[in-house]
Amino acid sequence: MNSPKLIVTEQKSNLWYISIALGCLVSLVSIYSLGRYLAVEDLSKTKQLLSEYKATLENTQIAYKQVSESLLLEKQSTLVESLSNQDLIESIQTLELEQKNMQEELRFYRNIMAPEKDAKGLNIDQLAITRMDSEGQFHFRLTIIQAQKQAQFLKGSVEITLFGHNKRIGEDKNQTNQLSYQFRELGTFKTTDFKFQFKYFQNLQGFIQLPKDFMPQRLVAIAKTKGLRKNQTAKFETLWQPEEK
Repeated sequence: MNSPKLIVTEQKSNLWYISIALGCLVSLVSIYSLGRYLAVEDLSKTKQLLSEYKATLENTQIAYKQVSESLLLEKQSTLVESLSNQDLIESIQTLELEQKNMQEELRFYRNIMAPEKDAKGLNIDQLAITRMDSEGQFHFRLTIIQAQKQAQFLKGSVEITLFGHNKRIGEDKNQTNQLSYQFRELGTFKTTDFKFQFKYFQNLQGFIQLPKDFMPQRLVAIAKTKGLRKNQTAKFETLWQPEEK
């Protein structure tokens, strides 16, 4: 019969346990420090790479912009070269016409608000006549204004007279060759077509048909107000000899 065995172990002191704990702590601190060092080193490299990528991106953007600008200039140059001289002339003429129209509008409104030569009250600003496609047919537009103080409405009527001669008897000195026509005789008009009522300005317009063999020389337009304490009269006279087609 086997007898029980007695196992005797050496009891560890508290100092031994403390030493083991300190050793483990030192190991953990070392591992943490190493990991932190590696992480910082990796972050530094990452920042450096990001900085390099950023610089590369900026350089690429600059280069792209330069290429785009060069391409745009090349396209514009090609476009200009492809235009004919006639196209360029027409473009310049269009711009000049637009500038002339703007200057005319500016002059018109200046005449209303701040007219030259101290003009006041009823005035005839202009009489524009345009040739139409039909032989002897013209469009007219008479612009009348009230200059400076527009304190009241102006009401009245206009007469436009066309003076000229007959081409067929123009060389016969023994015959009276001077002729005159009222515009209302040269078209289909209503009575109101030559009447006005406005405060600032008004356009009267329509179409006229010249008599056969009649050669215009001079235009006279007279506008008169009515119903005022002191009625006003404005006169506009100009030479007009339309070129034959």
